[in-house]
Amino acid sequence: MKPKTLIIIIAVVLFLLTAAILLIKYFTRKDIILDGPGMVGEDTFDFSQTYLSRVYYWRGAGELGDSYSVELTMEPGEQGQPVVIVSYHNQPAHDAKATEKTVRVSSNVVVGVQEIIDRYGMTEWTDLPPAEVFALDAPSTSLTYEYSDGTSYTIGSDDELPEGGYQAMHEIRQYIVTCAGIEE
Repeated sequence: MKPKTLIIIIAVVLFLLTAAILLIKYFTRKDIILDGPGMVGEDTFDFSQTYLSRVYYWRGAGELGDSYSVELTMEPGEQGQPVVIVSYHNQPAHDAKATEKTVRVSSNVVVGVQEIIDRYGMTEWTDLPPAEVFALDAPSTSLTYEYSDGTSYTIGSDDELPEGGYQAMHEIRQYIVTCAGIEE
């Protein structure tokens, strides 16, 4: 084999090894936080102010025995970075196999949910009267969201919701599921 050919082969092998090592290091980094499908970035959050710490959407108890929930939680991690988790559960009928997923997302998801709450003025929805319409076999829906200072709000199908109430609840649920990259 000619020395020139040998040098080219060695250079190509070294290049491929270097590329493989860099790719392995990149994809095994511990600080990658998913913002959504295919998105990565550093995650920081100011925990000195009151913040949205938990959102829980639930639908179920219908005649099919279905159960569906999405929970978003955020708390400070070991080095002050936010730990934001989405827990998903879907059982379409009492005898169906449940789909469950837990996904870590960025604090931007919490900020986005807070923007939806603010846009609809949901923190003003207190002391809602009971719903006038009641169906025994209809599924119930509820949304609970809590803040770091202990303040908690719960709205649901048992309440007479303001205009846009159900839309706000479903928009929050869909936003969380989409940001977590969960396909339904």
